[in-house]
Amino acid sequence: MPGSHPAEPPRLAAWLMRIRLPQELADAVSGDLEEEYRERVSPTRGRLAADLWFWGQALILRSFALHRASRRLRAMRPTWERSGPRRADDDSFDPWGVMPVRPEDVKYAVRRLTRAPGFTAVAVLSLALGIGANTAMFSLVNAVLLRELPVRAPAELVEIYTSETDGYPYATSSYPDFRDLREDAEVFAGVVGTRTFITRLDQGGEPTVVFGELISWDYFDVLGVPMALGRSFLEEEDRTPGAHAVVILGYRTWERDFGADPSVLGRTVRLDGRPYEVVGVAHEKFTGSMPVMVTSFFVPLMMTNELMGGITGSDQLARRQSRSMFLKGRLKPGITADQADDAMKAFAAGLAETYPESNEHRTMSVLASGDVALHPLVDRALVLGAGRAALVRQLLVETTLLALLGGAAGFLLASWTVGLLMSFQPPLPIPVSFDVSLDRTVLWFTAGVSVLAGIAFGLAPALQATNPDVAPTLKDEGTGGGRRRRLTLRNGLVVVQVAFSLVLLIGAGLFVRSLQKAQQIDPGFDTGPAAVLWPVPEMSGYETNEERYEFYRALEERLLAHPDIDAVAQADLLPLGAGVQTRSYVIPGSPSDAPDGHHDVDNASVRPGYFDAMGIPLLRGRDFTEADVDGEESAIVSRAFAERFYPGQEIVGRVIENRTGSPIRIVGLVGDVKVRTLGEEPRPYVYHMSGHGAVPGMQVVVRGRGTDRALLEAARGVLREVDPDVVVIDVKTMSEHLALMLFPPRMAALLLSVFGGLALTLAAVGIYGVVSYAVSKRTRELGIRMSLGASAADVVRMAVGGGMRLVIIGGVVGVLLSAAVTWAIAGFLYGIGTTDVVTFAAIPGLLSAVALFAAYLPARRASAVDPVRALRSQ
Repeated sequence: MPGSHPAEPPRLAAWLMRIRLPQELADAVSGDLEEEYRERVSPTRGRLAADLWFWGQALILRSFALHRASRRLRAMRPTWERSGPRRADDDSFDPWGVMPVRPEDVKYAVRRLTRAPGFTAVAVLSLALGIGANTAMFSLVNAVLLRELPVRAPAELVEIYTSETDGYPYATSSYPDFRDLREDAEVFAGVVGTRTFITRLDQGGEPTVVFGELISWDYFDVLGVPMALGRSFLEEEDRTPGAHAVVILGYRTWERDFGADPSVLGRTVRLDGRPYEVVGVAHEKFTGSMPVMVTSFFVPLMMTNELMGGITGSDQLARRQSRSMFLKGRLKPGITADQADDAMKAFAAGLAETYPESNEHRTMSVLASGDVALHPLVDRALVLGAGRAALVRQLLVETTLLALLGGAAGFLLASWTVGLLMSFQPPLPIPVSFDVSLDRTVLWFTAGVSVLAGIAFGLAPALQATNPDVAPTLKDEGTGGGRRRRLTLRNGLVVVQVAFSLVLLIGAGLFVRSLQKAQQIDPGFDTGPAAVLWPVPEMSGYETNEERYEFYRALEERLLAHPDIDAVAQADLLPLGAGVQTRSYVIPGSPSDAPDGHHDVDNASVRPGYFDAMGIPLLRGRDFTEADVDGEESAIVSRAFAERFYPGQEIVGRVIENRTGSPIRIVGLVGDVKVRTLGEEPRPYVYHMSGHGAVPGMQVVVRGRGTDRALLEAARGVLREVDPDVVVIDVKTMSEHLALMLFPPRMAALLLSVFGGLALTLAAVGIYGVVSYAVSKRTRELGIRMSLGASAADVVRMAVGGGMRLVIIGGVVGVLLSAAVTWAIAGFLYGIGTTDVVTFAAIPGLLSAVALFAAYLPARRASAVDPVRALRSQ
């Protein structure tokens, strides 16, 4: 970018590359590597990919340097072995040199570790917890952020977005805009479009709901994705709406539903009641364009109205206002993402001038695909007398061996943790899929972390333990450990463990408390036993509005005739559901800041009886009746609507207008409900009457006597009597419906609890280890104290006090950190603040109790020592 500073490679990688690398070689290659790094970090490629590339180059050069040093030392080995280990005062001794690891070093390390099984177990457990937690988290990051689509030259791909009129930059596009873009854009070698759909699959037996994508004909060709079987779409199959009913199967669908039969080509599958000819099977590693979703079927864009027209009720291929397409482009050689972005802004300006009704106040933008993981806004959403070199080498062998053991245990722990996390699926009608398998990348990550942990956390103690100045050490030992109270590296790590475990646990505690409060929030409607059905007659052969109206009327009549069912509600969107639905209104006397002067208000289309069945109080006016179907368009509004637009005034009888200027008379006022989230302030809401227009996708709420499960079975039975073949997107209880809003905080509480529990265990193990080590070093002192009359309780108190001082320091740091960072989760908490007194009191108390127990165990063992043996042991 003009005027910006050039990108710099990762400093740690650059430092590692130069260590032990000959100066002439370092100077020769560093400039070239940094120049290529800056090219790789250009807008057409991701910064993360460039960083990973530079790290790889640094490690390769580092390995080259180690190999040269190892060969040099092996040549010297016969002389070195005959002369024995070099002394610490030898001028030619290089403590930072690379010493070859001998087989006897490993054997000796194994003997030492097996002689101290308690220490080995504690060390392996600590490493397993730390490495396991990091491996589990890395597997999630790897699945979402690091794994690239199996496409050709992914660095050339970009995402193309159209903004909303309110300035929201990363929205979807319309098919007419996409068509014009393909004809006019000069910066792309190809542009492809896709949109998602949910439909019915008739493959023998009961119809099932599947997730698919409507794609442009050259979709696979532009992305560079080979077919596993058959062919991709032809250009003529994407010219005429509704003319070519062909389909490409997703690989998993081919395996699961067709037994991976290669003769599937030419066969037909029935989607939404229509036969489609199978012409190909997608590549095994390509699961579709949508993150975490697995596409079952790919269909040409020209079949949009056949698969979506019944739901939307309009021609999706002709309307520029219908914006539901995701666009990707492949840049021409030499074109950058910034240049493409400029071109798209100019193109969007031309559309706004030509089609002001649909495209005014809209622009288009481009982002490199490598910079987008899920969505741009979501993305914005670890031995005395021996030579020092020999001792350092020996200690490093031991710590690395421990780290590898811990890494193996951690990998198993990570596998269990990931399995636990993935067992919690969001309550959605279509399952989501994260590919979080612990693959080769994750395995190499675990191995690398293990080795680095062994070296990094073994080198400093090894150098400290092999300090040639032994006089102070002997003096400390002789005096009972005069320097034992200083903040050593060991103690500092325990303080950090305590602090960060406290941060995680406080976060988990806040979410748990929030969940408790959320269950006490009144959502404004009855949350008692109820069943929710979501039939989709428009996917089941009901082609006209009148046919769909008759289906819903018959279903309601049969449900009310059931002896256990008392009330039925119908709406195209239920409160606290998965979607957001707004309409534009002109509200006389209430000016709007929007360019068109309209107000966007949440809304739903409902049937008579909705408010009574949902338990929403009617405050003034009347409910809908069947007479409203043929009369003047009417609406019922919420209290928040009245207070915002007509405060202190009578609302019933007023007239507002829809976007086209048609009048809508307000006939009733009802209480507020929680619309999008449980924690929101009262939101204006407009209810419309659904009549012979039969708004598609109506959801049915059934209330009556008995449990919600009994109501669910009764409602399901009635639905089968009305039409056994109707497609049903979702069948659930009211409790399961409400669980969708609680899923994010519940998942956050689970994650933080798991990792907080691991951190707490790690901190407890650290405290146990520190107290055990301190006791072992003060055995003689304790013997002297006990021989002079100190009681066992005095010894326990003294030993425990040393460990608890670390807990207090770490606790204070952790509380301060928690108070500083919990503001980030304020938007996900219900009914409590980020400094909830109960949480900030209970969690430190829990941590203190665990730490006290961890410190007490070795302290109690120390109190049982024989004073005479303690004095002789030194």
